[in-house]
Amino acid sequence: MDVEIQAPSVAGLRDKPRGRRSTAVSKRKKRATLSSTKEEQYKQTILELKHELYETRMDRDILKTLATITARDQERKQTK
Repeated sequence: MDVEIQAPSVAGLRDKPRGRRSTAVSKRKKRATLSSTKEEQYKQTILELKHELYETRMDRDILKTLATITARDQERKQTK
């Protein structure tokens, strides 16, 4: 007989579920979750808004740089 004996542990002393699982409805309140489609729509909207914010910030930075360059060119023309 090839029987392996494992070291005794606490896991062996715990109760194990027996029989078929209950199909009764749980009395716990289920947490309201968004359906996957609404959740996906919200995620998509967030991504679009983040992209729009990125583009707006880039435009702002370009306009700031353009304003600085234009002001510098005007100063040079006035000093000549």
